[in-house]
Amino acid sequence: MSKHYINTFLIICFSLVLVACDKSSSIKQYTITFDTNGGSLVESMTIDHGSTLPNSIITEKEGYLFIGWYLDSELNNIWDLTTDSVTSDMTLYSKWIYPFKQTVTETYIHDFTANGLVSDDFTIEGGILVDLNEPFSYQSHDYTKAYVFEHMSKITITTTTDYARIHIIAFTNESSAYRKVWIRDSISGSELNFWNIPELKVGMLGTAGSHEISRGDGYGEIHILSIKVVENSIPPTPQEDEHLITIFPFTNDVFSYLIVKNGDKIPELGAPVNEGHIFLGWYTNYDYETRWDFNTLVNDNVFLVAKWEKNTD
Repeated sequence: MSKHYINTFLIICFSLVLVACDKSSSIKQYTITFDTNGGSLVESMTIDHGSTLPNSIITEKEGYLFIGWYLDSELNNIWDLTTDSVTSDMTLYSKWIYPFKQTVTETYIHDFTANGLVSDDFTIEGGILVDLNEPFSYQSHDYTKAYVFEHMSKITITTTTDYARIHIIAFTNESSAYRKVWIRDSISGSELNFWNIPELKVGMLGTAGSHEISRGDGYGEIHILSIKVVENSIPPTPQEDEHLITIFPFTNDVFSYLIVKNGDKIPELGAPVNEGHIFLGWYTNYDYETRWDFNTLVNDNVFLVAKWEKNTD
């Protein structure tokens, strides 16, 4: 190949490189800064024109729940990390829900070791009280008796506030299968599943009124050590075109409220801080069967509970 052709080829290649570099350098970039409103620091970043921000931009603030980034310090205009594209330098502001206080009007616990089958807070039909073969210690409390919840047994609980929670510590006598406890009320057919190791399960009792706790199958027995019912304070009242969002970030009785207009989305909630646990998402009940899609348009009141997994690392 002659030098003339080689030189021509090199000139063309060099020109293409220059064009590519010039095109790359022509992409406008912008600086995004973050005002976390007292949360953990988020470093500023440089983003190409027309690009979206990473979905993983999360800040933390103890005792608060992060619910999104906003374009204005008044926190009126939310920035959608999945769809909004960058076209200028800007500052984003974090929004928090506060307080996460235990807002409870009444808590009543029925310990079958101490109280037997007599209860002033709910009625018990069927079942028997038995002595445990060995005393069982759970959450710094010793249990020696259990209520045997049989197929035809029934517990009726009446609550005066919406979204009360029921805490049941129980186990089944089966070694190869779980047994179900059904909660029948305004929230249809929610259930708690128990195995042969005593554990705490938390269910939601829905709107105020009567709630029937019964067996979910006709086999085996469930031994209940204690039942606790936690009622809420009176929540804020939404307007006619609004809905109440009740948010439980943990399995205890710490919760918060958010009001969303009909047809709007719930702002995507960040991960609450829960030391020693891995956050798995927001669900619509304590059975963790339905994960909430934050693209859903709200047309009714919504209950959201965070799902957690213990960090074994």
